[in-house]
Amino acid sequence: MSNLEKIDESVGTEFSLELLQTARDNALATILDAAKLVKPGYTETQTKTDIAAIQGRLGGPKSWHPPQIRFGENTLLPFGTKTKICYG
Repeated sequence: MSNLEKIDESVGTEFSLELLQTARDNALATILDAAKLVKPGYTETQTKTDIAAIQGRLGGPKSWHPPQIRFGENTLLPFGTKTKICYG
């Protein structure tokens, strides 16, 4: 049994390596496209809106996990903690 067969077996019959690689590529493309937009004055809210648009353009049907966008002092907050200072 090859390593790929072991992977298929361990994740179930619906596993698709091609879909996994497409999702990975789209995630990276989303990050790179969004990074090009960030500039002084750009807000967390704008970033979240633009990421949703980028994901839609790349064929993403929905965002299972909302983007975690933090600017300024908010970057010091632990994951899951609500934003304390509103940047947008």
